[in-house]
Order: sequence, then C-alpha cells, then structure tokens
Amino acid sequence: RAMLMEACTASGPGWLDAAAETLSKAARGASVRRMGEAPRELAIELCPGRLTSGPRGAGMRDNGEPAERVAMAASLATRLVESFGRIRSDGVLHLGPVTNPAASGAPTKAGGAGDPLLHSAWADITRAAKAVGVACVHVRTDLLAPDGDVDRLAQEILDSGVDVLSVDLLAETPETYRALTGTDHFDLVRRTLGRLLELRAERLPDATLPTPWIVPRITRCEAVYAEIEPFYDRWLMLAGACVIDALPADAGERFEPLPVPAPAAARMGAELMCVAADGTAEGCSV
Repeated sequence: RAMLMEACTASGPGWLDAAAETLSKAARGASVRRMGEAPRELAIELCPGRLTSGPRGAGMRDNGEPAERVAMAASLATRLVESFGRIRSDGVLHLGPVTNPAASGAPTKAGGAGDPLLHSAWADITRAAKAVGVACVHVRTDLLAPDGDVDRLAQEILDSGVDVLSVDLLAETPETYRALTGTDHFDLVRRTLGRLLELRAERLPDATLPTPWIVPRITRCEAVYAEIEPFYDRWLMLAGACVIDALPADAGERFEPLPVPAPAAARMGAELMCVAADGTAEGCSV
C-alpha cells in the first residue's frame, strides 16, 4: 500500500486533482517494477532432519518419508542471506518451516522439513544475516538439543541475534506430546524454554519488549482440543507471546481453518520465496 501511495503522489502536489486513470496507471507501473524485486520473505531449509517423528514428523515430510536431501553448505546459506539482505532492507528471513498463506495459514513444507537448530552453522548464518541488515530473522524449531545440553543451547540462541524464536511445543502434557511427536522430550523442551526465558530476563531486566521474542506454538487439532486454553494462558503469561496454528484444510479433522481470501493469499504468497537444502527454490503461491 505504501508503495502504491508513493507512486500516486510522485507527480507532485497536484496528485489530489489527478484523474482516476492517471493514478491507476501510476499504481500499475509501480506494481510492475516491484515484481522485479526480491521477495520480501525468504525461507531456507538448512537441513532436512528432525528429532521428532510421529504424526508431527510425518506431516513435515514428503509422504511421511524422510527428505532425500543433505544439509545445505554453510557457505551457500551465507551467500543467500547476504544477497537477500543487500537487496531487501525490509526483508524477513525464516529458518525452518513457515506458514503458507495460500493454505489458510497452516504450517506446510514451505521452508522445508528440517529443524534449523540441527545445522551446525545455524547461529553463524543468523549472525551473517543480521550483519548485512536483514530486518528480521525468524527461526522455527522443536527446540531439541542433540546432546541434551540445555544451557549450551539457550546461550547459543541468545547469542545468535535471532529476532523471533518459534518453538513447536505442540502440547500441554507429556502424553499428548508423545502421541504427536513420537518422543518423550516434553520435559526437556519445557526446561529449555524456561532457561531461555530466565537468561533473556537476566540480560534485559528492564526491557518492555525483550528480544528475541520467544513464541511457543500449538497446532489446533483433535489431539490437543482440551489443552489449547491452558497452553495459551500459560505461555502468554510466561513468554509474553503464543501462537495457535491451524491444520491444513485437507487434514481430515473437524478443526478446519478459516479460509484466507484468494486475493490476499495470492499477494502474501507472492512475497515468499522458499529454498530447500539442495538449493531448489520456488515461490509460495495459491
């Protein structure tokens, strides 16, 4: 909208008296020029692996099978984020899965199947993005440290410069978490989340809006129906942020998401580019 207003007012103070056809041509020309720019959001799959399985892990993989890709070379990922930052000063970088507006806001394979924290250089890549001027770096993760070292992982996250950390905690009880992820790491993830919040408070004791934003997430589905409200209340109070994600519309459950209007979905999808760990790039559209 700001881009279109700027195009309309570029003719000078007389733009208020300009004919509708003149303003329409100016706006159309601005839209065409914008199409040649880089997308406003870039999602990169640093690696295809996850430490979760079960319905959650299967849902992030093609046909329930592990992705046949290897981790992206750190040098390639760094070049991608540095190029992106130089082109778009207002850019948003996603490491890990993102929501696809064309799928009514549901988490999809956009951004890949893997957990970025399993890539050995994820923190270096984040720092490179911030150093070159990427406006916001968002990392979405299961928050499972391969070595179980909670303090090390929490310190690494806070030192990385990430702006928003989304954590797919997914449940309010160990039993539901196990059913969704196929693992018994519920207490470990909660402990890591708590340590992150403690360290963030120690570093920024007086911050009104502390960074990074730490955002626990739960996906609305039949398995967590009774846990959504206590989950949301708990983490909104403790972390100051919480997200309830929608299932894909074709998930076969009664909790279907509200549809995003087609024009809005197309516009949002056109602003997102996804790069898989093997370097394959594609837009995210309806």
